[in-house]
Amino acid sequence: MLSPTEGITQVTTAGNCSDVFTLTSSNPSCILTLNISENASNSTLHSAPTVCKQGPNGQVSSSQCYQPSPADIIQTIPQTRQQMAYIPNGFNETLSICPINANGMLGTCAVSDGNGTFSFPNTISINPENTYAYISSAGNHDLSICPLNFDGSLGVCAVDNAGGTLNFSPGSRTALFMTSTTGYGYIPNIGNNTISICSILSDGSLDACYAVTGNNTFDEPGSVSLVPV
Repeated sequence: MLSPTEGITQVTTAGNCSDVFTLTSSNPSCILTLNISENASNSTLHSAPTVCKQGPNGQVSSSQCYQPSPADIIQTIPQTRQQMAYIPNGFNETLSICPINANGMLGTCAVSDGNGTFSFPNTISINPENTYAYISSAGNHDLSICPLNFDGSLGVCAVDNAGGTLNFSPGSRTALFMTSTTGYGYIPNIGNNTISICSILSDGSLDACYAVTGNNTFDEPGSVSLVPV
C-alpha cells in the first residue's frame, strides 16, 4: 500500500496499481501513479513515494516499507499561480478570464462558455484552494462547477442544481459563496428568500443540499459572509 503523505494521492484507475496491490512472479509490477497537490509539504521531498506492507488491520504497516533510491525520490518545484479575474457575461453566456498585471490592470482576457453549461451566468465564487470555480446561472437555476487549471483556465464544467434547492430570479445579481475550507457551500436564493447549504465533496461536487429560511428573516438575500476561523 502507498504510505500516506501530505499532498499526495494515488490514482487507481484502470492500468495503474490498485490501492492494495500484490506483486507476484506472474504479475511482477504495476504502475504507481500519483497526484501531487499544491499543498504538498517540504517533507514530500524526502519521503515519497513509500509503499509498505498491509497490516492485519487493513492499514499501512511500518514493519516493511520500500522507497526508491535517494536520486529517485520525488522532487517538487513550487510554482506561483497567476492572479486572475473572472467576469460572468450574462448576455452572451460566457466567462471572461483575465490575468491581473502587477499594476492592477487586466491583461489579455480569454473567453469560456463552460463547455456550454452557462445560462445567463451572473455570479462566480472560487474555493479557497483555487481549484474549483462555481458559477451560478440565472437562466436555468443551476451551478456550473468547473475545475481550475494551473494557468487559470477552466477544465470541463459539470452542472449541479443543488438537489433542486436553487432559485435565482432571471437577471438578478444573486451573490454566491462557496467554501471547501468548512466543507460547505452557502448559496443565497433571491427568488424564494432561502439559503441553500450544501456539503462539498473532495472532487468539488455538491453532496446533500438543504434550503433554509433563517426563521423567515431572509428578504431577497444577496450575499453570505463567514468569519474565518
